[in-house]
Amino acid sequence: MQRTKCRHSYRLLRLALIPAIAVFLFGGSSGLAQTPDNHAPAKATVCDGQVGAAFGLCNAYCEAMDCDTDSPRASEKACDVVYQKFAKLTGTPPPCACPCLVFPEFADVISGTNTSISACTILNLGQEGIIGAFVNNPSQNFFSADCTQTPGGCQVGGLFTSTASCGFAVPGSSGGFTDISVNQAQECSNLLFQAAANLGITCQ
Repeated sequence: MQRTKCRHSYRLLRLALIPAIAVFLFGGSSGLAQTPDNHAPAKATVCDGQVGAAFGLCNAYCEAMDCDTDSPRASEKACDVVYQKFAKLTGTPPPCACPCLVFPEFADVISGTNTSISACTILNLGQEGIIGAFVNNPSQNFFSADCTQTPGGCQVGGLFTSTASCGFAVPGSSGGFTDISVNQAQECSNLLFQAAANLGITCQ
């Protein structure tokens, strides 16, 4: 009789543990699934500065849908809907849309804080549909360009690049730039063009 009770208790314990083990093995591993940008959605930091609905929209655009990459996991229309909702809510594009927004100098131009820009040039890099932007004054250069299809790369604002890049340079001093996707190069270029237009500057 005692042995029968033990077997019964063991069977109940085993049945109780199966769901817990399943959660550990499968629920836990789901957080390790990688998105095309090689970041697990739950652990990515690009949206950490956002709160509430802005965080949810940012996470959807930048991580779950990977809209900022050249291989998004959602349609262009779906990405645009989330982009517009985030922009309407925060007044800025999703942080992954143009990585150079992490540079305060670059962000100041986009936000209009830096109003000293005096010229804007449309960069013709020889690839139909992809353009580059170069805004500057005598002491500061800001750019976004896709140089992946330009033989030998290209030189923008005193910086040489053979990739899609965006950044800024202060001649004779400091600067910073980062490699980005082609989609991000287009986004950063559009932001620079808009910033120039807001200052009444025609890009040509």
